[in-house]
Amino acid sequence: MGKKTNIIRRVIQVLIALTTCIAILAITSVPLPFLPSYLSSRATGAMPELKVDIAKVSLKFGTTGIIMLQLEDIHTSYAQEHNAYIDRILIKPVWINMLRPGKVHSLVIEASLPNLSQELNLIKTAKNTQNTQALPNYKELHEIITKMYAQNYDAMRRLVFKIPVVSLQLPGETGHSQVIELRGITARLGKSKQQLEVIVGGKVRFHNRDSRLKASIKDEDGGFIVDAKMHNIPLQWLNTWITDLDTNLQIQLNAVSKVSDLNTWPDVQFILHTGSGSIGSNQALYERIDVTSIYAQGIVSRGLSQIQVPHINARIHGLSFAGNLEFNQDKVVFNTTSNEPFAALSALHIWPHNLAIHVRQWVQHNVLAGIIEQAEMRLQIPLIQYQPQFAKMTDKDISASFSVRDGVVQYIDHMPPINGANAVVKLDANNAKVSAIHGKVLDASLQGECSISDFSAPKTILKFTGVLDGAAQDSINLALTHFYTQHDISAKTIEVLQPLRRAQGTAQSNIDVSLDLGEPDESLEIKVKSKLNNIIVRDVLGKFNVSAAQLMATFANNKLKVTGLASTESGISGNLEYNGDFKDNKGSQNLRLSMTDNIEEFDAGLGWNTSAFVKGKATATADLDLNSLEQFMPVKLIINLQNSTIDLPIIGLHKSKGESGEIMLSFPNYQFDSPSIGDYKITMNQLDSVGQITFDENQGIRSIDNAKVSLFNSNFTTKMLNDGGIKVYLSGESFDISHIDLSKIDNDSALFSKDITLESKLQRLLMHDNVALKNPVLRLSCSVGTCTDLLLQGQFNDGKTLEIKSDKRNVSVYTNNAGLTLKALGISQNVSDGTLWITAKRYSNRSDAPLKGNLKIQDYYMRKTPILAKLLTIPSITTSAFVGVNDLLENKGLRFKSLNCGLDYKQSILQIEDCVIEGPVISMTGDGEIDMLSRQVKIKGVVVPENIINSLVQAIPMLGPPLSGGENSGIIASSYTIRGKLDEEFSLEVNPLSVLTPGFLRKIIGH
Repeated sequence: MGKKTNIIRRVIQVLIALTTCIAILAITSVPLPFLPSYLSSRATGAMPELKVDIAKVSLKFGTTGIIMLQLEDIHTSYAQEHNAYIDRILIKPVWINMLRPGKVHSLVIEASLPNLSQELNLIKTAKNTQNTQALPNYKELHEIITKMYAQNYDAMRRLVFKIPVVSLQLPGETGHSQVIELRGITARLGKSKQQLEVIVGGKVRFHNRDSRLKASIKDEDGGFIVDAKMHNIPLQWLNTWITDLDTNLQIQLNAVSKVSDLNTWPDVQFILHTGSGSIGSNQALYERIDVTSIYAQGIVSRGLSQIQVPHINARIHGLSFAGNLEFNQDKVVFNTTSNEPFAALSALHIWPHNLAIHVRQWVQHNVLAGIIEQAEMRLQIPLIQYQPQFAKMTDKDISASFSVRDGVVQYIDHMPPINGANAVVKLDANNAKVSAIHGKVLDASLQGECSISDFSAPKTILKFTGVLDGAAQDSINLALTHFYTQHDISAKTIEVLQPLRRAQGTAQSNIDVSLDLGEPDESLEIKVKSKLNNIIVRDVLGKFNVSAAQLMATFANNKLKVTGLASTESGISGNLEYNGDFKDNKGSQNLRLSMTDNIEEFDAGLGWNTSAFVKGKATATADLDLNSLEQFMPVKLIINLQNSTIDLPIIGLHKSKGESGEIMLSFPNYQFDSPSIGDYKITMNQLDSVGQITFDENQGIRSIDNAKVSLFNSNFTTKMLNDGGIKVYLSGESFDISHIDLSKIDNDSALFSKDITLESKLQRLLMHDNVALKNPVLRLSCSVGTCTDLLLQGQFNDGKTLEIKSDKRNVSVYTNNAGLTLKALGISQNVSDGTLWITAKRYSNRSDAPLKGNLKIQDYYMRKTPILAKLLTIPSITTSAFVGVNDLLENKGLRFKSLNCGLDYKQSILQIEDCVIEGPVISMTGDGEIDMLSRQVKIKGVVVPENIINSLVQAIPMLGPPLSGGENSGIIASSYTIRGKLDEEFSLEVNPLSVLTPGFLRKIIGH
């Protein structure tokens, strides 16, 4: 019995020692708290010292990768009367080369028991510990232990072995040790006699928190299987760098290892899982993370130099992940894949603490929605450069890729967001690249790619490059919204620009955006190249409908330029060029319009009526300063008239095509919906004028004021008021009317669209052939193209006067210098002296009614005129008249006592009726017509020397039969017919054998 008891005790001693060793090895083979610090220290070559006290357990890590293990003074006690004490078990030294796993230098195990007389030497020890020598044959040792277990099972199966306390002393990060205690460790045999099994239980205490430990050692397949389970492990145990976590998360750990060779460090397989809980924020995490579960399955191999976790499944913050993890001597690598879609902003909850705060704030504020799918992430922690805050992670240390759908991003406040975005995102520690972006801004399609650089830097730059394609209305609204947010815009400006928001057409824009996420509004830089097609904008400036087949727009460096061909609905078309500089609120905006079109189209578009006297094409260039649109808009308009003709009879102006001509309008305070005052300048052949012009709210001319005019020989100032009718006021030095063709004025009823009145206060009125009226009174009234009311009064240089009056029914002319009057009016230069009367009356009040009246001139002279000269060449005249008549024509002229004519004027044709000219040399009659437009003349009459008439009257005391008009009675004279053009070549037909009829004599004598 005593021998048997000794054997039992020896087996117990061996099992206790083996159990303790294997349990310690199993515990230290899983990722316990010292592991990351230990591995990182090994990578740097400075391994910390680890002490384990049972009642003396020492576990030391040398500087050369050698583990030295020494156990001594282990005390156990077991149930009731069965007491056995192990005074001393000494295992010294166990040297295991971690750099070359599986090699052991030497092992000595000694055990001494108080009730045994001999020393148990289970293993003989090599004398030289420096020699590499295999441990004793493991197979023999296994057979001994299993045999002893079977033989003594019945006696030992009720025994319970206890270890009160095992302390593991760990080095702290600040140099202070941290202690893990194994408390109340118990060991007992299993239930099967045929299979060796030792069951171990107890508690593990760390930071005053307990975790339950349950382990077993089984004999299986020629080796010992160590299976250890730990429950309710606090998360703080995992690593010393997260011990400040505020967490209630508990971990369950199951580790299994098979010891089958004393020369090889055993691999440890483990399973780790948690229940639900949360992890609070710390220096590595921004905010609390909710954990539903974590499940990990892995293996510890190659000593403690490598840990592989090929299967990890977790549900963290509502997100499901699957992945794997690997520890080795240099780094920790973690790979994971999301199992289901999740909200984009949820990624921030689990992203490491390497993001700069401004990046995180921008993402939280501007990423409004989005679903992440197919997310993959790789996290690598270099142990040699380990930093708790992730602050110095390189691009190789972290990477992620995923797809995003239904994203909503607003890159700066107040701007329309990108909606429904789909994209592929690739991330590393400091940068992001977003490709294959497809989304919408308003209703326009957006495609492009984006990059974000330097997550952890003070400046994190976002760059976007893409194409916006869709309705022009969306692009314009986007541009206007950006404009409104960047500048202080008044309600008036918004009202003026409002029609642009309703623009029709399409637009395609290439966009480049850059901004600093820390200061997005201040750092925003946008470059845009746009092509706008088939644009229609209605009610521009409240008046115009504008269309454009194609416009090109570029925006860069806060400068916008728009070019293209545009037209109004009324037909005005031309090139436009808009330039805007938005560098600050004091920037500039300018719109230039260059239009070439027929004058009629300009009139139709602007509401003017210039086409009555301007024909052909004109080129108008308008410069609009849009800086103060809410108050007024400086406008400069230049109209080039080189390719047009101008015929303005009222001032006698005519310009041919090809001759230069330009009108310039400048409005410093132009307002489209209220009267605007500006300056104008007209430069063309024979006309220069500058002054002020006012437009009404409909852009029609309201008035012209302070207008200085140089026209032919005229220099005067005019004022025109368009107030229901047009009122013109002339004043100044002189006004030249010698170029005015009154016949054209009266004939062109389309010349004026409104009634016009003219008044003057001039020093001189210049007329034909340098004839001037001093201090003239001139008043003129025209209605719809017909001038009916006229008053002209003035004094010639010789003191003689002229007065012309006209109203709707009556016309009268009086002058006591007929020669100067006819010369001044451009009728004849060959008359001098004389008094002239014209009286005429219209048939009705209608402006186009025929005019009928009389012309009378007394005591005047006529110099040699082409018609008179030819008449005096008639032989009957030259032989009958006195000698020297031609000399009279060459000097002062041929004197006439009177001229009396009946006049009938209708539709520019002047009928001459019963015209009698009586003089001391010749007398004549005339009837016919003059076309005042073509100046064509057709007159016929009789001419007779005055001496024949005088002698005839003296010879006949009483008029008798010769003057009675009897048939075939009369005196020989000459008849004539004149055809041709006034003051030009004409034909003269003469009949020298004509009979001077009594009727002719009666006309002359009667006058």
